[in-house]
This record gives sequence, structure tokens and C-alpha cells, in this order.
Amino acid sequence: MHVHDLAEDWRPTVYPRSGYPDGAAWAVINGRDAEALRASGAGVVSLLPDAVFSAEQLEAYEKRRHEGVKAREARVEDGQATVLYPVRGIRRKNLGESLLLSLFLDHGMELAVTLPPNSPRDLPYYDSWRSLATRLSAPMRFGAGLERSLGENYERSFAVATTSIKEGFGLSFLEPVVRGYAVLGRRIGHIALDLAVRGVSLPGLYDAIAVPGRLYDARAMRSRARAAVLRCGVAYGLDDGGERLASEVEALYGDGVDFGRLDEAAQSEVLLSVSSSAAARSDMTAVNSFLEGWASGPLNGIAPSTQVLAAWSEEAYGANLEAIYRSLLEGRVGAAPSRSALLECYLEGTSFHAVGL
Repeated sequence: MHVHDLAEDWRPTVYPRSGYPDGAAWAVINGRDAEALRASGAGVVSLLPDAVFSAEQLEAYEKRRHEGVKAREARVEDGQATVLYPVRGIRRKNLGESLLLSLFLDHGMELAVTLPPNSPRDLPYYDSWRSLATRLSAPMRFGAGLERSLGENYERSFAVATTSIKEGFGLSFLEPVVRGYAVLGRRIGHIALDLAVRGVSLPGLYDAIAVPGRLYDARAMRSRARAAVLRCGVAYGLDDGGERLASEVEALYGDGVDFGRLDEAAQSEVLLSVSSSAAARSDMTAVNSFLEGWASGPLNGIAPSTQVLAAWSEEAYGANLEAIYRSLLEGRVGAAPSRSALLECYLEGTSFHAVGL
């Protein structure tokens, strides 16, 4: 079973009622999922990171990797003042946070999102962020990928942003690196760990954006979060219907909550406050000193070697996949994971993000 995203990781709409089969081998794309499956009793689990780079891409990277920050500075000097967010703007990409970051860009800079979502479920959220950006006169552009190719958008940018709160794999972090671009924005802990273990360091990332309690309606947010968790509890068949988990999640929403935990309504409240009040803006920067000029400071990260990036090459992927198939042919299969144990690995209050459901 080749798994990219486990339903137990706050994806209740795709949770399987029938459970998982015995006599299977598992392949997953990140270390956290591998650990969770093993801890839940899955008999045979392999880590199979996605293939990201072709041999040609790695060869081109080797030629230019020593440019480093100099290339970034040169792009800024040439008037390329765009920070690119190369994604489809689905809900978990956390576009409200991208909009917040755009409000703290230096004058003349902009943040550009490449593509709209292609799912009816996500489109209303995308459209609401686009409308709010217009209302706030924010330096944020939507649909850049509808006007130019991805390569052209990269050429017009000096750095890459990411504000996603949930990823199965580190593609959004690795692809900019091989192109020679700094990656700025939100760190996803288990993805960053997988990259760091293999030698990729991304110093331009932050762990959270703290929100002063007066900038959003915490009581209303707690109520919405509780309702969302209880719906998940029913979908997952939790014994208490999700009551314990709902209490854990409610406790997160107070002074200093991470912006990425808020839903769209609460994020919009923060954005309206910050854009209209100098005091609110000052409150935000007082607890998040990195916000002012977040895309302008020097980056001291060392470009990873070509040998490091080769861990995500097509060649490495092929070798890993061949080894897994050989193991299967030798009859190496095992027990299914415990469904309840797997849920316990993922359903924690601290792993809840309202825009990630």
C-alpha cells in the first residue's frame, strides 16, 4: 500500500470504514507516517520519498549552486520584487497567512500565488481571500500562473514563500532549492526534520505567528473549533464522540495562538485589525519580531550539495522502489495497523489547524 496521506491525520471525510488489510506492505513518503504505522502495529513499513529531481535538474543545480544569496540579491537589484507562492490555492495552503505576510513586505514588493484551486470545495475560500486582498489593497496577486508559465514566474521572482499547514512531502521546499531560490515562510515540523536529517537546512522559516488575543474573537473561534472537532469525532467513531479532543483544542485559542490554527473568519478579523490599526500592527510585530521585513533580511543558509539532493532523485526513487518490490516477491508482508492506535498517533489537540480540515 503506497500512502501519500493517511485519513487519520485530520482527514475524516476519507476515513475508511472497513479498516486496513492484513498481509500487506506499506510504503509512505515521510518519516512521521512511517513511525506512526510502525507504532500502530503495521508489520512491514518502508520509507519511499517522492522523486523530485531528474538527472538534468541536478546537473544544472551543480553548475549554479554556488551563486547562493548573491543570485537572490541580483534578482532584487534587477527589480524582481516578487515573492512567489507556487501552489494551487486550496484551503490547507493557508492563504490567509500569505495575505498577512504580504502586509509586512517592504514597499514595492508583492506576493504572488500561482494557481486557483480546481475543486468546488476550495474555490469559495480562495475567492474570499482574493476579495479581502483587494479590499485591503494588499500587495498580493492571485492567478500568476494563469498569466505565465511556472518557469517565467520563477524568473520574475527573487524568493519563494510557503504558508501551508499540512503537507505529506517536502516538494514545496525542495523544488525552489534546486532552482536556486530561498524558501521563506512556515516550517512544517515533520517535513523539516526529514529534510534536515538528509542535510537540507532552510533558515528562512518560522514555526508560528503568535496572535494577540484582542485581535480576534476567541470565544467564537473556540465554539467553531469545538464543533469541527466533534464532527471529526463522530466521523472517526471516537468512544466519547470527540469530547476530550475538543476540550484540548478549545484550550489553544487565547492570547498568543498561532495564526495557522485560526479558521478563515478569525484570520480575517486579524487581517482587518492589522491593516487598519497601527496599534494592532505594532502588537503583532511585538510578539513576532521577524514579521517586519520578513522577505528582506540576509539568508545565511548553505546550499545543499548535489549529493544531498540526490536522495530525492529519480534514480534513488527507482532503486528504493525496486528494493520494495523484491521484498514483496520474497513474501515480506505483515499485519495491518491498529485503527485506534493509528488515530491516537495523529488526533492530538496540538495537531489541529482549522484550515487543514
